Amino acid sequence: MKKLGIGILIIVLFGFIGIPYINGYMVEKIVRDSFSNINQMYEETGNDISIEVQFYDRGFFSSQMEWKINFGSFSKFYKVDEIVLFDTAKHGYTNVKSKTSLEKNQWFNTFVNEKLDGTNPVEITTIYKFSGDIESNINLNAFLFEQDTETIEIKPGQLKISMDKGIKHIGTDLTWEGCSVPGKMVAEEVSLHSRLEKISTYIWNGEMKANLGKIVAENTINTKETFELTKVMFETHMDYQESENNISMGIRYGADSFDTGKGPIKDVYMNVGIKNIDAQGYEAFMVQYLQLVQAMIKEIENSKDNPDKVRTAMQNRMAELGLPTIGIYEKLLKKDLEFQISELKATLPLGDIKGQLSLKLKKDMTMAQFLPIMMNPAVVLNIFSLTSNLNIPFDLIGENPRFLSPLYPGMKTGLFIKDGKNLVHSSKTKDGKLYLNNKEVILN
Repeated sequence: MKKLGIGILIIVLFGFIGIPYINGYMVEKIVRDSFSNINQMYEETGNDISIEVQFYDRGFFSSQMEWKINFGSFSKFYKVDEIVLFDTAKHGYTNVKSKTSLEKNQWFNTFVNEKLDGTNPVEITTIYKFSGDIESNINLNAFLFEQDTETIEIKPGQLKISMDKGIKHIGTDLTWEGCSVPGKMVAEEVSLHSRLEKISTYIWNGEMKANLGKIVAENTINTKETFELTKVMFETHMDYQESENNISMGIRYGADSFDTGKGPIKDVYMNVGIKNIDAQGYEAFMVQYLQLVQAMIKEIENSKDNPDKVRTAMQNRMAELGLPTIGIYEKLLKKDLEFQISELKATLPLGDIKGQLSLKLKKDMTMAQFLPIMMNPAVVLNIFSLTSNLNIPFDLIGENPRFLSPLYPGMKTGLFIKDGKNLVHSSKTKDGKLYLNNKEVILN
């Protein structure tokens, strides 16, 4: 009985010792599967960026891996063909922790050795969990370097990226204290946070928020032309409704203050959204759009910085978004598709700007069904519903007849009417009629 107990103890002990090896084996599979999923996603979007494992040497308590990111046709913009990364991982009992080095990149070594006296400011660690979740942390230490007689200061920052092995959920958290070029530019308090859930290659539920505390650009010749933005924000979201098979998305951006030396503009914000987008139509459009972008990048790459060739190539590619893609556009023209500006505001030295807009499709449409509008503008009332409101300071425009006088006989007012120190605009459709500033507009 005693020998049996010792035997069981030995088995348990060896099993415990073997956990790091098992974790190392599982992590290799997680890494290869994750890279494969990322490459598949790039391929499906027509993107020739890829990730490739050069070698993977898995040991009992540790592993080494060399891998690289190939930028493909985007290398022309990044000025780097690839980034080579070297990982050294230690197998733990609950996870595997890896440290990543960039030192196999000649361009990185040259910068560190020549500009930073050999001090590497970048630290990259990744934790692979037994569940398959991956968490990478990139720490940037502060450093200074000289460039063309100027001293550039880079402040500390941290980037955290988390995902599951299937790349179905991705979280990003970036904080960076900023950078500066003394006497020319200062940027402070940069942050970015996102949480995304993959529905398909082109549809991701979730949101992204980016903020910038302050950016100041100084004109060394004329100090009155100093440019300053404070508390800049940018938010975007996408919401997929499975039951309706549609998407709503929006962008909100703005700043607390914007000043070019001619007086500050405060509380500058705009919130733009599109609701009830047909999901299949959206995916078809994105496939066509990304193929066009990829083709344009290759055209630019092949034009060898010749502006005339680039211009001609872009015109030819833009033509591809015309008649050949009408069928794709029509997939988007579904009932209840709505464009919104739910918030437009700014505080100027002259006064406040405030506005809203909603334009909504009343029925499914084809491109051909829009043609009668050219002959009979009243047809538009059977297609769209509209509401809009806008207030602006009178002194911003003054007595401008293009805004204050009727533009054609069917209008009884101008686009705006004067109300004290403001110009106000309102429009809406109701009962098959269009009203501008509470007066019916005759469209026939």
